[in-house]
Order: sequence, then C-alpha cells, then structure tokens
Amino acid sequence: METPEVKERLLQFIKTMGLSVAQFERRAGLSNGYIRNFRGSFGGNKFDMILEAFPMLNREWVTMGRGEMMLQRPVADTQQESEETAEAPIEEEATATEVSHEGHKIVFNVSKEQLDSYAKLAQHVLTDWQAKYENAQREVDTLKMLLELTKEQLATSQKQLQTAMEQIGVLHAQLTSENKKK
Repeated sequence: METPEVKERLLQFIKTMGLSVAQFERRAGLSNGYIRNFRGSFGGNKFDMILEAFPMLNREWVTMGRGEMMLQRPVADTQQESEETAEAPIEEEATATEVSHEGHKIVFNVSKEQLDSYAKLAQHVLTDWQAKYENAQREVDTLKMLLELTKEQLATSQKQLQTAMEQIGVLHAQLTSENKKK
C-alpha cells in the first residue's frame, strides 16, 4: 500500500541524484508537476516509467520504506572473488559484465539494459553539471564585468565629488571675501 511518505522518498531520491524535480519528471517521461501533485499512489504505469528511467531505485524502499534507496549489486574486486562470481549462477535476465580497474577485476551482475540505463543517466548528469558549470562561468564573467563598470563609475563619481568640493571651496572663499568687505 502506498502512502504520502512515498512522495518524500521520491524527493529524497531526486535530491540524492542531483536532479531537479523537473529533470526527474522529464527523464521518467512524467508530466510537468507530477511529483508536486503526487498524492501517495501511482496511476497507470507511472511507477514502471520511473523504474525504467532509474533502474537503480529500490521499489520496496520507495513504496514501503524498506531496504536501501539504491539497489545493491554484488561487486568483486579481487581475482578470486571475480572467479567465484563468474562461476556463480547468474539471474536469467542479468549478465556478468567484467571491468578491469587498477589491476583488479570487477564483475557486475546486472543486465545490459541496466548498464545502458546507468550509462545514460551518468551522461545526463554529466551534461546537466556541465551546463550548470557553463552557466556559473557566464554569471562569474557577468559579475566581473559589472564589478569593472562599478569601479569605473566609482572613479568617475570620486572625480565629480572632488571637482564639486573644489567649487564649494572657491564659492566659500568668495563669500568669505565678500562678507569681509561689507
């Protein structure tokens, strides 16, 4: 049974993934505002759409708060563990994917579709962060330009103030001189 806490867990997952709610909705194929208007239960195949877009999300965690947020996959980081994992029976829909890293074999027991989903998600996150970086860089450049303009305006204002002070001094001297004559 789904409860209102499901929305909070979804929001926690979205935050953990470093996504905005809109990005999450777009990637899952949900309508804009779906999460904001979520009332504790999924209509149609919405939850399947979310799990397809984010296969690492634990169904039980979202719906019932049990287990970890992310599904755990067995990983072997030594040759002996790699061999044991390779010999272990693999789920029908999963395949062993072997990667070598820094002299260690790592075996992932996930399906090709899941690996493709992870890769796609990683690419989206990288693209989002790159866009955020570029936007931040543009903002920094804009702030630098505004700072330079402000410095120039301040220098101009200081010159104008100095000129005004000199004029006030001259007027003061003239008035003092005229008052002494009277």
